[in-house]
Amino acid sequence: MLVWNPDIIIIPAYATDLNPKDFFNNPVLASLKAVKEKRVYKQPIFARTPDAPEIFLTSE
Repeated sequence: MLVWNPDIIIIPAYATDLNPKDFFNNPVLASLKAVKEKRVYKQPIFARTPDAPEIFLTSE
């Protein structure tokens, strides 16, 4: 991720042990553009499976 330096990070709903705060509080990830600009998001819980129809609603 450090090499890629994403503009946005989207945490999938099934990653129950991760949330945006984990990224914001991690000093190793502090240099990432998405972290600096507070653009780390978690998908809602209803989008827990990759084939859920609601996945398209959360993409925006």
